[in-house]
Amino acid sequence: MTRVQSATMRLGRAAVAAMLVAALALVGACGGGDDDGAADRIEIAEQPASAEVVAGTSVDFRVSATGVDPSDLSYQWQRSTDDGARWSDIVGATASTLRLPAAELSDDRSLYRVVVSGAGRASGISEPATLGVASQVRPAGVSVQPQDQRLAEGEEAQLAVTATGTALRYQWQVDAGGDDWTDLPGATQSTLNLGPVALDDSGKRYRALLANDAGIVATEAAALEVGAAESTAAVAGAPAISRQPAATTVVAPQVAMFSVVASGSPAPTYQWQLSTDGGATYGNIALATGASYTTPATKTSDSGRRYRVRVSNANGTVTSAAAVLTVAAVAQAPGITSQPANKTVTAPTGVSFSVSATGAPSPSYQWQVSTDGGASYTAIAGATRSSYSLTTTTTADSGKRFRVRLANSAGTVFSRAAVLTVQPSPTLVYTANAGSNLITGYAVRRSTGTFAATPGSPYAGPQSASPLLVLHPNGRFLYAVEVNEPRTWVYAVDPATGRLTLTAGSPYTTLPISLEAPVADPSGRFLIFNAGFQLASYAINPATGGLTATGSLVFSKGSTALEFSKDSKFIFVQDGNAQLRVLQTNPLALLTDASTIVPIVSGTRFYARGNYLLAQRPGAGLTSFTIGATGALTPVQSLAGFGPNIVAHRNGQCFFMSGPASGNAPSQSVTFTPVALNPTTGALTAKTQVRIPVPSTLTVSAYPLLANPGGTFGYLSQMDGFLKGNITPVSLNGTACSLTALAPFAPGALQQNVRFDASGSLLVNFLTAVPSLYLSKIDPVTRVPAQVAGSPITTSGATRQVVAR
Repeated sequence: MTRVQSATMRLGRAAVAAMLVAALALVGACGGGDDDGAADRIEIAEQPASAEVVAGTSVDFRVSATGVDPSDLSYQWQRSTDDGARWSDIVGATASTLRLPAAELSDDRSLYRVVVSGAGRASGISEPATLGVASQVRPAGVSVQPQDQRLAEGEEAQLAVTATGTALRYQWQVDAGGDDWTDLPGATQSTLNLGPVALDDSGKRYRALLANDAGIVATEAAALEVGAAESTAAVAGAPAISRQPAATTVVAPQVAMFSVVASGSPAPTYQWQLSTDGGATYGNIALATGASYTTPATKTSDSGRRYRVRVSNANGTVTSAAAVLTVAAVAQAPGITSQPANKTVTAPTGVSFSVSATGAPSPSYQWQVSTDGGASYTAIAGATRSSYSLTTTTTADSGKRFRVRLANSAGTVFSRAAVLTVQPSPTLVYTANAGSNLITGYAVRRSTGTFAATPGSPYAGPQSASPLLVLHPNGRFLYAVEVNEPRTWVYAVDPATGRLTLTAGSPYTTLPISLEAPVADPSGRFLIFNAGFQLASYAINPATGGLTATGSLVFSKGSTALEFSKDSKFIFVQDGNAQLRVLQTNPLALLTDASTIVPIVSGTRFYARGNYLLAQRPGAGLTSFTIGATGALTPVQSLAGFGPNIVAHRNGQCFFMSGPASGNAPSQSVTFTPVALNPTTGALTAKTQVRIPVPSTLTVSAYPLLANPGGTFGYLSQMDGFLKGNITPVSLNGTACSLTALAPFAPGALQQNVRFDASGSLLVNFLTAVPSLYLSKIDPVTRVPAQVAGSPITTSGATRQVVAR
């Protein structure tokens, strides 16, 4: 075991000791259990990193804190020479960076940390960093080479190298052909994350340069092979590999085992292959025909051998990536060559943490998470590989710490903890301009109410002017539909910045030509186009947003009022013959046995809630129906005598029915009848009516209720889509099925085409004939909206439509 490896092992014990010290300090600061102190503790954003240097050279340890003005902080660096049992202040080391001008051999295995104080908050203590000091530079060496990658378009690629040597520097390079290697900017870690790959990436090669004062060593080149995402489904039942064989390190004469996880129909067969010349040629291994292969007893001369497997059935053959075998002469405790790094993302963007390690035999991995600032950690189920990923994030994940435990027969070590910071996603607003094909995007920070154009905005839209816009329910895709041509363009939406990127498959041929924007079902699996006399359904590819036709229907007298069932299996449509028709979504088809059971009137609106459908007939009341397994509707109950307007609460169990306004300005009012839906029986119960005063300078016949997405409040407006004159906010209670008027206010200007953003904290509106967009932040107590700084903003043309997430 080298001195540096010994120092690396001690890092794990030092980290545990530091956590105990931090925990005791936390208890003291919190008065024996009060959590308020923890919330006011200084948070370390950048931890000092362990280093390995040659005696006589300088080394820097750095730290930074988050959410605090650096000028308000003071620092005191400390040193431990007994694995963190005792710490001593370093005289004069009171800056955010600690520089040791010339490391000495006696400094080997020393630990360094810093206490950060000030800003009226409890002191924060950094994690310890280990200093390894060697008498001479240990040349760079590669113990595990980066592996070839075979991926489908859109999958994420990650390459890694495991190396040895003193004070290593990394630089990844790419070769697109012709052995012309180019540095990748910022790719200076042992792990290279390429993100989602495209077809154009196929054939590229990647390598890492490992450098220190002893020279530069290049790794072997790892090739990237990218196939079309659809190719795996081109032949039904063709073999597919979901988990590749992994590189393995053992201690001679231990055996090594390689395994693969694959699928296919019929069940595939396996043939393992061996290369002894670095992957130039492969030969079949006799009797190695299972999903896993175990080698005979190993010897050190086996080190560097490569193993792969061919998976075959009647529908095709696929070859796995090659896994490298490393055979060590003696057991070596785990050593970390690349620590997990702190990450900052914008919700709901995913995030990955990775570690590079050495050890013989290959160490096991167990990722852990801390939700209390590092005082305690919990193992993450199933997180047993060298990297750990969260596919999506929320602001509740911010502040979590992730570390990994590495263990083998020679010892155990813990990585440094990586801190995750998750910023809230902005509200994204996109406008379609009348008379041009431009699409303009804006990102709005809800916390401050400020907004700015998204990168690259305005975007060139469809070929014809005035496109119709639809946001996918998950906010990842924006659909722009041409008004005069049967074409739809799909843009990928960056959730952090709002930037739009036209997808490779655009435009898609879509029918029919429509003057209304299509409708996405709540699950985001289908997009329905409605041209009055014709409906067309398209399945949405969840990875690319692409569209595939699933059917179309023609109606003799047109169709209106689309509503999806909760599971998106059925669509409820009002046709021109005053009949309620039930359609199957995939493939789009008319269910004739249930198409004419409900006579309705023009203007009927539908609300699907759980296993029930509610039909609101203007001036004639509300009827509930049971939705059967085949889509058939059975009437349950009807309530008569309600007005033309209804708001369905998001909980699906409460509906607010408004009658016409009564009285004369300024003393008129609107009568609301809350209606409760029994989620078990479908029965309807009318609650006590409530009269809401509506002061106004105009007398109108009806006041629709514009409700926020959360179902907690709304505005009484004079006409659908407008807020004009004096406005009355209304507080909604979905549990009690009640509503209460709040203090009225005057908006100060005509508010046309008004809608809430998805959070319910912003109002978005525009005037049809004026090239301006208005944004207002809503006071959480009074519910009064106030225009944000910079609003209104002049758009690139008269606004035709706005969509917001």
